[in-house]
Amino acid sequence: MIASKVAALAAVVPGLRRPFGPARGDGVHWVGILFLALLAALIVAVVVWIVLQLGERRRPAPTSGGRADAALETLRIRYARGELDRDTYLRMTYDLGGPAAAQAAAGPPPGPQAPPPGAPPGA
Repeated sequence: MIASKVAALAAVVPGLRRPFGPARGDGVHWVGILFLALLAALIVAVVVWIVLQLGERRRPAPTSGGRADAALETLRIRYARGELDRDTYLRMTYDLGGPAAAQAAAGPPPGPQAPPPGAPPGA
């Protein structure tokens, strides 16, 4: 009697064809598969995010977007061509925050040493 009622109910409701066991092949397992796929994607996304965060910590911070570096390079080229004297070059480098700012504070580099008296010429 119970079997006939279950069979009649199973004919009306498609999801109850196997009421006492796992329902294979009728679309119930796709939810679990979808959940596992989303979980795997979440784990991959977290790992990628961690790797990117660690990579950013190892890179030096940009000074000002690279624009100051291009200006300093142009300044170096103009100084090498002789378009700028040393004082102007050091002042402009200091204004741009370049490495010559520390050299400017130290003063001019020492000039050539004079030979001691009585030394032969060219020595």
